[in-house]
Amino acid sequence: MIESKDESENQEFLSFFEGVGDQVVIEPVMNWNDPAEGSLAQMDPAELKTSLFFANKKDVCPFPFYTMVIHSDLKVSVCCVDWSKQAVIGNLREQTLSEIWHGEKMREFQMLHLLRRRHELSACKNCTYLHTAPDNLDGLSGEEFSRRSVK
Repeated sequence: MIESKDESENQEFLSFFEGVGDQVVIEPVMNWNDPAEGSLAQMDPAELKTSLFFANKKDVCPFPFYTMVIHSDLKVSVCCVDWSKQAVIGNLREQTLSEIWHGEKMREFQMLHLLRRRHELSACKNCTYLHTAPDNLDGLSGEEFSRRSVK
């Protein structure tokens, strides 16, 4: 559920769904795009930038390093906010999930993030979802990642 700013409502949600799903969480209001482009969260951009949503500001998005999304058509994207499928890195009709995860498209995508070039990726250039992740890979260089990734 999205944070309602009403603690009793948040607790009611958590209590109601406890044990129903693998994970039940309250998430901060999210914008997913650059607040300067308009607010999908319907919040004032200044308020959004000082909200919990921006508490973990970072340069490198950690999601491409531990998530993938399988769409209903079996295309695989790097991120759950890629509704328009601009970050497709594979297709399960043609490859296994392991082949996609270890594939060249995934590595290129990850390296662009580590090289602070996510602005070159249409799906990522204005995204702010990376700031919701508690993980921070800003200290990881492309060189170190390549060294660690050798099979």
